[in-house]
Parts: sequence; C-alpha cells; structure tokens
Amino acid sequence: MNSRVPLTQEKAEQIYTVLESAGASPQMRKAFLRDFMSDDPPSEWRFIGELGRGGKFRYGTFGAPMYRIDCYPEDETPRIRKIIKRTNAELEKLIDTPTNHDEF
Repeated sequence: MNSRVPLTQEKAEQIYTVLESAGASPQMRKAFLRDFMSDDPPSEWRFIGELGRGGKFRYGTFGAPMYRIDCYPEDETPRIRKIIKRTNAELEKLIDTPTNHDEF
C-alpha cells in the first residue's frame, strides 16, 4: 500500500477536466477515475495528449496533495513548456479546494 489516498469522484473529475485541456483523451476519463479512486491509486498516469508519448500526470500525498504533469525532457519545446506551466497552475488550484476524503 502506498501513502496516496484515493481521490473522490469529484476531485478525479476536476483533475481529468484539466488534463483534457492538455490533450488527454475524453475516452480515457473512466479509466482515470477507476485508477485514482481505487484503494491503491498510482503515483503516475500516462495521458499522452499534447505532451507526446511521455506526457504524465503525477500524484503524491506526502504531507499534502501534489498534482502535476510533465513529459520526457527530449519532448520539451517552448510550446509544450507553456502547456505544462498552464496545466500545472490549474492543477495547483485544485489543491486549495477540499480533497481526498478530508484527510488533509
């Protein structure tokens, strides 16, 4: 078991909506919800999208929740860096709202 707690459906939906703005496929929403609402949510999830094959969402709860995206360094371009910066700013806003079963 890891230190990450399952996301609520509301939080998982909010996060995936942000990921869709970075090109995540709407068809993968159900899989994302299933994985991150499970009792053992993953620390990363490959969503690809605008970031290429290395586009990942990362989730951690080491003291406080952390949501962010990144990609392989070799895939970074000025355009992709802008997408990452914009998306991470949107994900960070979600941390300030009620999260994960009120454990934080």
